[in-house]
Amino acid sequence: MKKIIILFLVALMCLGTLTSCFIVINETGSTGQKPESTETEAKIEKIPAQTDVLDVGKASAEQSLGEYTPSKDFGNQIFTIVIVDDTKIGMFLNEESTYSRAVEMQRQLIMSKLNCKLYIRRVSYDDFLADVGVAHNSGTKYADLILVPQKCLGYLHGQGMIYKLNELYGDSFVEECYDNESKVQFSAGDGVYGIVGDSAITPGAYFGVYFNKDVANECGITELIYNSLENGTWTFDYMLSLKDACKEKYGDIITLGAYSREVLIESMFGASGMKYVNTGLTVVPTVADNGERFDGFVKKMKEVIADPSRFTYSVNAYEDFGDGKVLFYIDNLANASKIRGNYGIVPMPKYDEQQEKYYTYANENAQVFAVLKTNTNTEYVPDLLRAFNETSALVYDAWSRDLLDYALRDSKSYHMVRKIFDSISYDFAYVYGDAYNSVAESTYRALNQAVLTDKTFKVYVERQDKLFKPDMEKLFPLG
Repeated sequence: MKKIIILFLVALMCLGTLTSCFIVINETGSTGQKPESTETEAKIEKIPAQTDVLDVGKASAEQSLGEYTPSKDFGNQIFTIVIVDDTKIGMFLNEESTYSRAVEMQRQLIMSKLNCKLYIRRVSYDDFLADVGVAHNSGTKYADLILVPQKCLGYLHGQGMIYKLNELYGDSFVEECYDNESKVQFSAGDGVYGIVGDSAITPGAYFGVYFNKDVANECGITELIYNSLENGTWTFDYMLSLKDACKEKYGDIITLGAYSREVLIESMFGASGMKYVNTGLTVVPTVADNGERFDGFVKKMKEVIADPSRFTYSVNAYEDFGDGKVLFYIDNLANASKIRGNYGIVPMPKYDEQQEKYYTYANENAQVFAVLKTNTNTEYVPDLLRAFNETSALVYDAWSRDLLDYALRDSKSYHMVRKIFDSISYDFAYVYGDAYNSVAESTYRALNQAVLTDKTFKVYVERQDKLFKPDMEKLFPLG
C-alpha cells in the first residue's frame, strides 16, 4: 500500500503540472511560453532522444492494470483532482512535452479501467485558499482528492476541513502507509491527516547541489564528486575540501554559495536526517532532541558562514556561480533553468560520516495528499490511488526527460536528479509552521537564530515553549 501512495503522488504531480487542454485546467496565470535561455557559451551535452520512453511505460501500465481488479463500480462518474502548485518551470507549460503525451495516455487508461471520467485542475496557492474556504463554508464539494503544499496542511486541519485518513479508511490502511522516518507520514495524536510519497515531485520544494563543471573538469574533481557519491563518502566536509584541488588555477574561488544563509542552514539540516519535531500516532508533537550531533551541526554552520572564502550568499549568487566565482551552489530544482553556465547537479551531501543515507531537503512547498470533508465520494479514493499507481510508469521517465530537455546540462545530471527524488525527506515542522507561528519559532527559525546569533537553540525553543505545547495539545488532543 505504501507503494500505491508513493507512486500515485508521482503521477499526480506530473498530471497537475501540465496544461493539456483535455485534462488540465491551469489556473496559475502562466503564459505557456518557454523561458528565454540565460545560458552562456557552455556546451550542453544532451542524451539521445528516447523515442521508446512512452511505449515502454504504456506497456508496463497496461500489464499492471490488467492484473488489477477495482473494488468499486465507478459507474461512469466524474472525478476531479486539484493540485495546488505555484511552481513555474517552462517545461510544464509546453503542450508538446513528453509529459503531456504521457499524461493523456495515462488518463485514457485509467478512465477505461475504472469506467469513469477524470479531470485535473491545477491552481495557485492563493486561489486555492480562497476557493476551498468558500466551498467548505457552503458545504459544496471542491474535489475528490487534493494535493497541497506542506504549509497548507496545518491550516486545513486547524479549520476542520480535512479528514483523518485512518478514521476514513481504517487503521490497517494507515499502518501500511506509515513510515517512522516521516518520509510518507504527517500524523500526530490519534490522527493521520496527510500522506506524501518518497518520490512525489515538486521541483520548487527539493534541493540539490550544483557544481561548476568547467572549473571541476579543469581541476580534475568531477569524477571525484561522482565517485564519492556512489561510494557513500559524499559528505559536507568532503565537499568543502574540494576547493583545495582548485587552488592552483582558481585560488580565489569561493567554495559554496546560496540565495541566503537560511537556505544553507535548512537544506543541510534536512540533508542530515535530523528532524525538528517528533511525531507519532499516540503522541502530541514535541520539539526533537537531536543531542550532541545537533550541537556539532550548529557549530559547523557558524564556522562556514563566518568564512567568506568558503561561503557567499545573495539573491544573485547563482550569477557568481555561473561566472566561475563559486564552485558549488545550493538551490532547488525549479531554478535549474535560470542557472547559467556549464553545471552538473548532485544530491545534497551527508552532514557527516556517521550518516548512513543521503537525504534530500524538502521545504514547505513539498506536496501532501489529503481528503476534504466536502468530498462525497471518499469510498472511491483507494481505487483511484491504485489505478494511478499501476500507470505511473508512463509519467516518471517522461517528467525526468522533460526536465533534462528544458534545464539540465548533461545526461549525468539526468540520473542524479533521479537520486535526488529517491532521497526526499519531509519534516513535520513545515506542515504547521505556516499556520502556527509557534511551530516555526520553536523549530527552523530557532535553528537559524542559533546559528546566526550568540544564543543557543535551547534559548529560542524555551522562549516559544509556552506557545508551542498548548497549540499542539489543542490540535492533537489524546483520548
